[in-house]
Amino acid sequence: VVSLILAACAGATAPAPAASAPADETTATRGQTTTTRLRQYFPETLLWMPEVETDDQGRARISLPVADSITTWRISVLASDAEGNLGSAQTPMRVFQEFFVEPDLPRFLTVGDEIDVPVSLYNYLDEPQTVKISAARADWFELRGDAVQTVTLAANQVAAAYIPIRVLEHGLHDFQVTAKGDAMSDAVLRQVEVLPNGQQAFDVLNGRLEPEQTLDIHVPADAVPGASHLTVKLYPGIISQIVDGLEGLLHQPYGCFEQTSSATYPNVLVLDYLRTTGRNNPAAELAAQYYINAGYQRLLTFEVPGSPGGFSLFGDPPPATMLTAYGLMEMSDMSRVSYVDPAVLERMATFLMERQNADGSWTPQDMTVSGPGDGGTLAATAYIAWALADAGYAQSEPVTHALSYLDANTPIAESDSYVLALVANAYAAAPEAAPASAHLVLNTLAGRAAPLLATGTPQDQPASSAKESVRWDTAYSTWLRSYGDAANLETTALAAHALLRAHYRLDLAEQAIAFIISQRNAFGAYETTQATIISLKTLLLAARMSDQGATQAAPATITITLDNGRSQTVTVDHQNADVVQHVSFNDLSAGDHTLQITVAGDRPIQYQVVTGYYQPWTRRPEPPKEKPMRLDVAYDRTELRVNDMVRVKATLELLRPGVAGTVLVDLGIPPGFSPVAADLDALVEQGLVDRYELTGRQLIFYLTNVPSGQVYTLSYRLLARYPIRAQTPPSVAYDYYTPDTSDDETPERIIVTLGTPTGSRR
Repeated sequence: VVSLILAACAGATAPAPAASAPADETTATRGQTTTTRLRQYFPETLLWMPEVETDDQGRARISLPVADSITTWRISVLASDAEGNLGSAQTPMRVFQEFFVEPDLPRFLTVGDEIDVPVSLYNYLDEPQTVKISAARADWFELRGDAVQTVTLAANQVAAAYIPIRVLEHGLHDFQVTAKGDAMSDAVLRQVEVLPNGQQAFDVLNGRLEPEQTLDIHVPADAVPGASHLTVKLYPGIISQIVDGLEGLLHQPYGCFEQTSSATYPNVLVLDYLRTTGRNNPAAELAAQYYINAGYQRLLTFEVPGSPGGFSLFGDPPPATMLTAYGLMEMSDMSRVSYVDPAVLERMATFLMERQNADGSWTPQDMTVSGPGDGGTLAATAYIAWALADAGYAQSEPVTHALSYLDANTPIAESDSYVLALVANAYAAAPEAAPASAHLVLNTLAGRAAPLLATGTPQDQPASSAKESVRWDTAYSTWLRSYGDAANLETTALAAHALLRAHYRLDLAEQAIAFIISQRNAFGAYETTQATIISLKTLLLAARMSDQGATQAAPATITITLDNGRSQTVTVDHQNADVVQHVSFNDLSAGDHTLQITVAGDRPIQYQVVTGYYQPWTRRPEPPKEKPMRLDVAYDRTELRVNDMVRVKATLELLRPGVAGTVLVDLGIPPGFSPVAADLDALVEQGLVDRYELTGRQLIFYLTNVPSGQVYTLSYRLLARYPIRAQTPPSVAYDYYTPDTSDDETPERIIVTLGTPTGSRR
């Protein structure tokens, strides 16, 4: 049995010509044809075959169409024979033609940008040729120069031409370049995403479908025309909500241990749920297993050298006790559905046990729950005991000692709801060792539930209707320093989880779940990554305990009508009960709209309505007088030439009192620019940032434990690679675990012209 993977090798997009083509090389022939073949298929992985059977000589022949990339592919093979012997090999497969062109488009542009698209011409012929270059006409851009350019290339010459365009329409668009030579020709199609010129905003409504409902939708009068849309998501069952929550987490950066966990843990929960409930979903299981394996390997890189079993956000010393407990909880759950080295789990448990104080408590180091009284020690002790109990140490002396400490030191009536929720989960995780006070903790926690109306406004009456929801509030900041609404959501999920696990006041748990679902954001996640994880754990626990699975409910037909005109109908039954259903209305005009949803059939279905639009940057509302955070981004100049450097200085300051545990500074990179890696590395070496990441259009800096009042100045250079008159992407800084603590900077226009470098500012 052979596993076969063909992947493109990095940095091999334009190979030099060889004296003779090897047998595994695909080479274009010379000579003109009536129609130039269009190259448009550019996958990163050409083929993945997890199982290939060979003949008795160990040979197999595979035929496949080769992609259009001019590159060297890496063929990786892993094989095993009937005796269990393993073997592996790698070999290159070179794809080459003697003349080809390559447009260098940025991944993103903005409406109104002007760009001279650079087109590289590779003439590896042993003779010169004259080439005529043109771009296929399209509605999304207009040419700012000649429709056809003529370039004469010498033998074995690489040259560049520029196609000047102005961007007119947003959306995902094709850009096709044709180069007709008198010896050989080539044509290439690439895609580029064009964003509307404005600040993106979302309005979100969540709820449970009734037989009939009418929702009011509003698009601001100044919204960018043609860029507004309405999306209705229907969630027939728990799995559909979990999957959408996972997709929401994938919109988040994943640079540190906790963020990597947030992209991995939901897959663990989904896979465990599918297996324990006997639901057969091979596609979901295959995808979950892939992400779990990849996440597990990445998580192992965060173990701190010299501190076996201890983990930190970026793998640097010192190890963090609370984060290690979270990792133990995650990897223990992971071990039920995928391979986890038992030695890793043992090291993590030993690391935690060795740091337990003599009285049974834990001191959580820098990740400290903060609030009135001694709740920090209680919260840390409860959380770590919970993690150890779930990892199989419920009857161990460290856990029983910790529960005794909680029993003796928790002032139940005076404790904050966040602390009580963690204590309740610790007791529920080790019920045989739980003290008699466990019932009193749950009873007190239940009494703290704040009833809410459908609008989310607290009411004075007790929570009695199944249509109502409840919430638990906290005056604390969590161990990852969330506070306010984010901490309230996390506390509510923790309280509901404890009630479910202890089989106590399940009516309140159900109403808490209604509140959790109502807090889903436009991407399907719940406020922060940590709040999302505990919310998903709670939803899945509720699904396990319920005897009424969504797959067994009767079919339902949902009709969604916008403004008594456009209408779409969706049917939900046992075949698609685990699938999120999407209904979209694009090109929504400014003003008020009415959305009507009717349901035929008795089936519990949650919904989310997202109205998305862009507002012009010039018409943004005035910032609040007392901002919680300040971000200033300054370019030392906005007009330069190709190959010049521009220096960018980002200034960050936390204005609200306290400390922000993890701050992300997300800085837009103008199209056609590349950051100088040495500058970014220097910021890490100097300790100004913990880590950085580069995406297609953003530079993300990670800062931890940012105190109020300290000013951070992050300076780096960008290299201008080709001519452009474009808008820089927006920049934003925010507390990752309290997203309301944020500030952003409007984009700037930047101009790069073709010419000799002007003595660039360094």
